[in-house]
Amino acid sequence: MADRLKEILQETAKERGGEIIAMEVMSDHVHHFASVPPKKPAPDVYLWVMERLELTPD
Repeated sequence: MADRLKEILQETAKERGGEIIAMEVMSDHVHHFASVPPKKPAPDVYLWVMERLELTPD
């Protein structure tokens, strides 16, 4: 599961012109450090990931 999640996050970042620099996957959450284009607001990046994982924000 953790490996697949890492793949999804890396694919999403690449599709949006960014990259994952560091990532730690825990059993109930993920920490990641990403580089994204400066014109992309951080909340948009969060929403891209949530959409890709088919989750909705709380």
